Amino acid sequence: MEALARRLLSEWTTNARRWEDAVRRWKPEGIEVFNPGLYAQDLYARFLERYPPEPRPVMAVGLNPGPFGMAQTGIPFTDCRTAETLLGIPVPLPGRAPAALVRRLKREDGRWRGTYERSSLGIYRALRLAWGDLETAYRHWYVVNACPLLFLQAGDYKNMTPADRPLRKLEGFQALRRAALERFAEVLSPRAVVCLGKDVSAALGPAAEALVGAANVLHYPHPARAVPDLWAGGLARELNRRGLAPYRGGGPHGKVRPAGD
Repeated sequence: MEALARRLLSEWTTNARRWEDAVRRWKPEGIEVFNPGLYAQDLYARFLERYPPEPRPVMAVGLNPGPFGMAQTGIPFTDCRTAETLLGIPVPLPGRAPAALVRRLKREDGRWRGTYERSSLGIYRALRLAWGDLETAYRHWYVVNACPLLFLQAGDYKNMTPADRPLRKLEGFQALRRAALERFAEVLSPRAVVCLGKDVSAALGPAAEALVGAANVLHYPHPARAVPDLWAGGLARELNRRGLAPYRGGGPHGKVRPAGD
């Protein structure tokens, strides 16, 4: 594994442990917490070894792991099917999800509640539009999970994100997100930061602007509820307009539709 990838893996694990310690302090009532930054570390290490980033990439910042994506694979915006078909990393469903999480991901009849991460559709299309192939894309694009935890509401197992009030109220929650952003930036020295979604822009945008300058921070809708092709084409063209990616074309040229968050 290359030196930068080793440093990133170390920071990835350290960040996950910081959040683990915070959860012990919080003991959030009515919320179940899972930490794929720790239990899926081996898969993330394989991802970094196969797709090592170069210094000064575009650093993208999302919300937190999704139950059918990173919570199973340890790789941001990547479900089990995508890990195998696009990244060449075999991850049979349900990946590294612990038994307690697997029970939450199934219906009473034993069927899966879902099997893919919707956000992955827009993300991977954008990477291929912007850089042509994923090997090239991941040299220039790195996703930071400032919050590496999956939160499920007890009872109905609804997925919760840092945009939800119960999480925003936890003491030190936002400070941990900002600290993670700053530490990853120290390792990567990014040339730009992409804040995905309104919550990330509000919570981490000012810190990102302090790190790379306001002109080098792109505030863009989150892909979760966007039309994948429109979202991907819009992001690829915006990266190209800012001189951050060559834009290989091939996507629709309509206006990107807001993601609704």
